[in-house]
Amino acid sequence: QPLDLAELVQKTVKGLQLLAEQKNISLDTNLEGPLEMLGDKAKLQQVITNLVDNAIKYTPEGGRVMVDVYRGKNEAVLKVSDTGIGIPAEDIPKIFDRFFRVDKARSRATGGTGLGLSIAHRIILLHNGTVRVDSKEGKGTTFYVHFPLDS
Repeated sequence: QPLDLAELVQKTVKGLQLLAEQKNISLDTNLEGPLEMLGDKAKLQQVITNLVDNAIKYTPEGGRVMVDVYRGKNEAVLKVSDTGIGIPAEDIPKIFDRFFRVDKARSRATGGTGLGLSIAHRIILLHNGTVRVDSKEGKGTTFYVHFPLDS
């Protein structure tokens, strides 16, 4: 069904604000909208929640998580970036694999099954979207999710 991605992101991020505040992380948005697209609202909300929740989870206290939504060429772009621990370069190709965990020791402390990004990736593909990850260990991670606007 038609939905406004910027509005969906705003509502979803608002629901995660308390989690960020508990870790003294600033959670900021820069939303260019309205950005109408076709999609499954609940499933897209799951993608947004997963990416932002992971950003908060893997960002040390006092860090920053930034969520942007903007229009690309015939596409809506969701960008989630953080000042977190980052992902080792050799692990980036595997992060969307089911049950894959970057740091096994840290994973036990932060919880989760290793399924979140795999499910998010599948939802993005079902929406004819793509996802790209830039990450530097100790500096942070940025996810770029692209959804077509004329589907």
